[in-house]
Amino acid sequence: MLKAYQHFRNLFFIVFFSFLLAFIGCGAPSNHINPYYPPGLPKHQESDVEIHTPINYRIILIGDAGDPDKDEPVLKTLSEWAKKHAEKTSIVFLGDNMYDQGLTQKARHEADAKLGPQLAVVETSQAHGLFIPGNHDWEDSGKDGQITLMAQEEFIKKRLGTQSQRGHPVFLPECGKPGPRMLELPTSAPVVRLIVLDTQWWLHKHQKPRKDPETVIADLKNQLMTELPAIVVGHHPVESYGKHGTSKWSLFNRQDLNGKHYKSMIKELKKAFWVSEAGKTPLLIYAAGHDHSLQVLRGLITDYLLVSGAGSKKKLSAVGKGNNTLFAHEHTGFMVIDFLENGKVLLRVVEPADKEVVFHHWLKQ
Repeated sequence: MLKAYQHFRNLFFIVFFSFLLAFIGCGAPSNHINPYYPPGLPKHQESDVEIHTPINYRIILIGDAGDPDKDEPVLKTLSEWAKKHAEKTSIVFLGDNMYDQGLTQKARHEADAKLGPQLAVVETSQAHGLFIPGNHDWEDSGKDGQITLMAQEEFIKKRLGTQSQRGHPVFLPECGKPGPRMLELPTSAPVVRLIVLDTQWWLHKHQKPRKDPETVIADLKNQLMTELPAIVVGHHPVESYGKHGTSKWSLFNRQDLNGKHYKSMIKELKKAFWVSEAGKTPLLIYAAGHDHSLQVLRGLITDYLLVSGAGSKKKLSAVGKGNNTLFAHEHTGFMVIDFLENGKVLLRVVEPADKEVVFHHWLKQ
């Protein structure tokens, strides 16, 4: 009887742990050390495309750049791309601008080394630089998060001025507020509406500015009712095949997409995106960082979902793919969106290497 019990117990544990390992394996992202392109993608999209139409405006998206190596190659490449059309370019830093706990009093001596190289790109290129908050900028979700974030905002504004040379803000949303804040670029004859959110506001459990979430969504809905292409930027993605998007053990982790609070935020944001679909916004893109990889995804509610969180080599993390993945890579880099005079919109994925452009896709033709 005892032997039968021991045999049953051993068999139970074998089956249980086999199931557990399989479950974990399903939740772990693949490791696309080489760029992933979906089957059937035309070969020419794996490199640059020559364009002859002048550019109306360029938006560059780079996130999670807050722990750069010395002479970080991705920031050098970023500066070169920003210089090409500096007077028509905005660089959007998608949060986690300073690891690991933001610009706390204790970490003030690290600001020049971690924030400084990003600010130097803006200064040397003469492009417009816009910084938005991430969870690490909120003291890594700590109780003094709002104070820490405001210290970073002050540091950036002291270095760049409260507005760029062309009158654009350099840090949004201000003071830990959730937004949304809207910019139309270029100011003289806008071709794109940029809408900025502080997504950490939704997830932060400590002190933060008060605003009814329903009001945030109502404001976002109103700002999405436009005949211009719209890019909504926030630190946290609404879909991802990186580690934050694939973990199945994160019900109570506010920083993972499967977390209860994160799911609630996504649900609310999608309400606004549905209104945009009904209003026939000509092109709707949601862009974020947070997962430390490069991902271009087709959206169901938005036209495209971009994850550009690969601004620091030492922070890179594995990335997988889904049925809607057009491109994925675990590599430092950033994304460039060009709005051309003929109305077309071109996306490029740029990496610091000889080839540089590893993917291009016409978002609007």
